[in-house]
Amino acid sequence: MNDRFWAKVKVGTPVEHWLWQGALKDGYGWVRYQNKLWPAHRLAWTLMMGPIPERGCILHICPEGVDRRCVNPRHLWLGPRGSWPNYKIGSPYRPTPISRSLAPPVTEKVPM
Repeated sequence: MNDRFWAKVKVGTPVEHWLWQGALKDGYGWVRYQNKLWPAHRLAWTLMMGPIPERGCILHICPEGVDRRCVNPRHLWLGPRGSWPNYKIGSPYRPTPISRSLAPPVTEKVPM
């Protein structure tokens, strides 16, 4: 699945958007994995960073502006479910570039 997923992503440099090239709904990428439809950014997180906790929410923090098609793990943030309404520029709940820099570096795709 890992190779099939990344074949549908236009991968750029670590700081650029990695845009989903497959199916879209409401601007978000969607993909079928293990007989379930996943938002592409959530599956990207799972493939690269590991499982999402039950009450976890994956939010976009793209430095050049949020693009719902982006699946770059460096542009994603794991937050508590329900945090997205407060998640906007200038919000005290929005992760900062400093907190993003503390995340482990994404250097390669994780085999499934």
